[in-house]
Amino acid sequence: MAKKRDKALIKIEKFITILKDNIDIEKVILFGSVIRGKQKRWSDIDLAVISDDFKKMNFHKRLVLLGMIAWQAKITEIEALGYTPDEYKNATQLDFLGEIKRTGKIIYKRH
Repeated sequence: MAKKRDKALIKIEKFITILKDNIDIEKVILFGSVIRGKQKRWSDIDLAVISDDFKKMNFHKRLVLLGMIAWQAKITEIEALGYTPDEYKNATQLDFLGEIKRTGKIIYKRH
């Protein structure tokens, strides 16, 4: 299992490198099967990207942008969701982003 996780982390690092060239990232959170150690061969890599750049974009445009960046990085396993810092801050335990906050791990944070 560690080997799969290491491969996932290499892909995540590549994605974040390209992502930083396109948007101003506040933080990236890894969640889902990879963080729980339940990753299978066909599992995707779930990420939440927090950025002020998403303020003027609807959720669909955020998905398209993040999907294009994953495609540019040639990492089809990345499944990234975009949120603003306010959305992240105001997430409750009852919504999906609250679940990400509670169970995910921050893997990148702007200094």
